[in-house]
Amino acid sequence: MPPVAAAVIALVGLVLVFGAVWAWQVKSENAGMIDPVWAYSLGAVAVLYAVLGTGDSPTRALAALGGLIWGARLGTHLWRRNFGQPEDARYRRFREEWGDAAPRRMFWFFQLQVVISMLLSVAFLAPSYRSSEPATGWILLAVAIWIVSVGGEGLADRQLRRFKNDPSNHGKVCREGLWRYSRHPNYFFECVHWVSYIALSIGSPWIWLTFLPPVLMAWLLLKLSGIPLLEASLAKTRAGYAEYMRTTNALIPWPPAAPGDGWLIRCCERGWLPDPLIRLGMRQLMGQRLRDEAIHNGELRAQRLNRLLDDLRSSPIAIETQAANTQHYEVPAAFFHAHLGPHLKYSCCLYPEGKETLAQAETAMLELYAARAELADGQRVLDLGCGWGSLSLWLAARYPNSRIVALSNSHGQRAFIEACAAERGLTNLKVVTGNIVDFEFSEAQLAGGFDRVVSIEMFEHMKNYGLLLAKIARWMRDDAKLFVHIFVHRTLAYHFQVEDGSDWMSKYFFTGGTMPSENLLLHFQDDLRMERQWWVSGTHYERTANQWLAALDAAKDRVMPLLVDTYGARDAAIWLQRWRMFYMAVAELFGYANGNEWGVGHYRFEKR
Repeated sequence: MPPVAAAVIALVGLVLVFGAVWAWQVKSENAGMIDPVWAYSLGAVAVLYAVLGTGDSPTRALAALGGLIWGARLGTHLWRRNFGQPEDARYRRFREEWGDAAPRRMFWFFQLQVVISMLLSVAFLAPSYRSSEPATGWILLAVAIWIVSVGGEGLADRQLRRFKNDPSNHGKVCREGLWRYSRHPNYFFECVHWVSYIALSIGSPWIWLTFLPPVLMAWLLLKLSGIPLLEASLAKTRAGYAEYMRTTNALIPWPPAAPGDGWLIRCCERGWLPDPLIRLGMRQLMGQRLRDEAIHNGELRAQRLNRLLDDLRSSPIAIETQAANTQHYEVPAAFFHAHLGPHLKYSCCLYPEGKETLAQAETAMLELYAARAELADGQRVLDLGCGWGSLSLWLAARYPNSRIVALSNSHGQRAFIEACAAERGLTNLKVVTGNIVDFEFSEAQLAGGFDRVVSIEMFEHMKNYGLLLAKIARWMRDDAKLFVHIFVHRTLAYHFQVEDGSDWMSKYFFTGGTMPSENLLLHFQDDLRMERQWWVSGTHYERTANQWLAALDAAKDRVMPLLVDTYGARDAAIWLQRWRMFYMAVAELFGYANGNEWGVGHYRFEKR
């Protein structure tokens, strides 16, 4: 019989079978029995294709036997697990969400299972219609994969069943046997099972079809109805499951990570994964962050913003200020000299044409600050959070009649900036050190106040913007203005917190920080009024970080001795990779959605 005819027969049979199971669940209000029926029916389809197929007999027999045993084992396991038990949480969640429309929508959900089953069944169709017997080696490979996968899946199911049957384990997380290395080892072996039919189809013109089932199964389990729905429930109801998720891979068996660490992060930090794969993973985490922060749920997003505002208003001006200083500036200035631009600008640069060198982009952004802050020669200017002095030194040279004061919380930065100023003959620049949380200028230092206050990428390390802006307002003359450059998200605002192994950026580079939304500062205008704001596309920061990374790679031989002196010989290579990953993360974050998701905000305030 032609393969299309065989497929049509299988399709009709599946529609009828799944329709009958749907009718049964309407009365029982328990859709869980679709799981064993799905496995049994696919095993039956494997036999059907083998009987109707025109391929060589040994291959058809192997495909039929493989599908039949797999379906019978899995179906019986699922039947024992589901029969007489309350409805599976996944289906119960559907029923609750669908309400009165549940019977109708459940029918179409069951028919979707028919479509998925038909797509998976091509794994049996291809070998049943091959014209020649496969080579012995491929047969042996197919059998080996099948035995390992079906045996591994059965072993994982037995280990979990034995764990659950022990009353002392009630409410606990199974970490025994294969479950120590994977949160879902049964799902892993289920995916591998479908690979065996690829080996059985090698040499057949139909082989391309057999790549679909393992990919489809992995996608279903990882992204759709398997792991996401199951773990959404387990994380809320099973004590210790959130930690299990942080330390154990979801699918592929792998040695568990230490608490608070992630096995994938460790692989990245040791350079075992290529940069394109690391960047892909970063983009996936960014997409997950947007979903976690309710990017598509306006009501929930507003609730979270209000909670964040309450947190910020009840906090000190900043927390973890020493951590922020250590994370970014414990390495010597020579490290940044080796790969930043000539101005040593450790913040977003500007690429008006998109072809600028790093040096040109640094200058372009500095000139943009001058225009938007309405700077002029002769003013008294405070550079708040001056870093390595890129802006302070540029201002002192650009405006020789101005008095520039740079505030840093690092004595090392102060010494570096003062040395640069002396080398360049700049006498109109003074550097003071202090923690913004409790620092106050003396009357002599303040000297009547500042005409302009400029802050470049410091507000991200702050918490209570109300207290911060009130303090800055006290340092400003009546007609003074404040210019702020911060990175932002277009709508979301959230804390940088280390909650699991994926919060790598928070752990190593932004402890105690805040990701502001574009309009977050609008909520803190008691002492200063926002006069103007601008959005700078994230693509500018993407280019900046990529140029930093390229320069860091080129300067590896020069920076490694510096990292050895800072972190020790054992950890220097890991820290080099961490800096590389930091720049990759910055590039991917601000390049996300072509620079329209995360970007840079410019704000000009005036006193009320």
